[in-house]
Amino acid sequence: MFEFAIPCVCFLLFIGLAVAVVIYGNYVSEKRRKALAEAAQLMGFDWLDKTLGTLSSLFRHFTLFNRGSGADAYNAMRGRIGSQELYVMDCKYTTGSGKNRSTHYQTVVLLPEAATHLPVFEMEPENFLHQVFQVFGYQDIDFEEHPEFSRKYLLRGPNAEQIREAFTPEALDYFGSQPGWFVESKNGSLLVYRHGVVVTPEKLPEFVAEAARIAAFFQGGSGPSGKPQAIQEEF
Repeated sequence: MFEFAIPCVCFLLFIGLAVAVVIYGNYVSEKRRKALAEAAQLMGFDWLDKTLGTLSSLFRHFTLFNRGSGADAYNAMRGRIGSQELYVMDCKYTTGSGKNRSTHYQTVVLLPEAATHLPVFEMEPENFLHQVFQVFGYQDIDFEEHPEFSRKYLLRGPNAEQIREAFTPEALDYFGSQPGWFVESKNGSLLVYRHGVVVTPEKLPEFVAEAARIAAFFQGGSGPSGKPQAIQEEF
C-alpha cells in the first residue's frame, strides 16, 4: 500500500506544479498586458490588443515571423512619432520539437509606410557563422568607407546597388556605433527590433523613439522630432 502511494503522491505533486506554472505564467502575462496598456495611454498611443488579427497582413511576410512555427503577435498598440506611423507589439514563435522545443519572445516596432521607397533588405548583427558562410559566397554588402558597420552587421538583399543607395552615411555611422539592431524592409514596411529582447513597459517610450529614429535615417534625416501621438483614424 505504501509503495503504491508514493507514485500517486509524486504524480499529484507533478500535476500541482504544472498547474502552478500555468497560473503564474498567466499572471505574469496579464500583468505585462495591463502595464503595456497603461504605457500606451501615457504615450498617447491606441491600444489594439484584441484587434491584432487585422494586422497580420502587415507583418506575416517578414523573416522574423517565418523562423519557426506558431508565429503570433499580441499586446499591440498604434501611434505616431513625428511623421512616422508605427505599431508596437510583442511576438513569439517556436523552434525545434520535443525536448529541443523552444519558444522565443520579443518586442518589435513595425512602420507600415516607412519603406515604400526602399529596396528589400535584411540587416542583422554579424556573427562567426556568417563570416564562415561568406567564404562560400554568402552575401554580405559591405561599405569600405564605414568599416565599423561592415564589421558589426550582415546586410543582404536582391538589389545590392539600391541597398547601398538606401543606407545613408548617417545610418551607417549610427549602426556602426549601435550594435545589436535587426532591420527588415519588405513590401514597403520596415520592421525594427533587437533579437530576443522583450522591452519592459518602462523602457518602451525610449525603444519606440529609437526605432522611429532608425526609420528616419532611411528618409534622409537624423531622426524624428516631437512626442508620440495617437493616430485618430478609425482602425
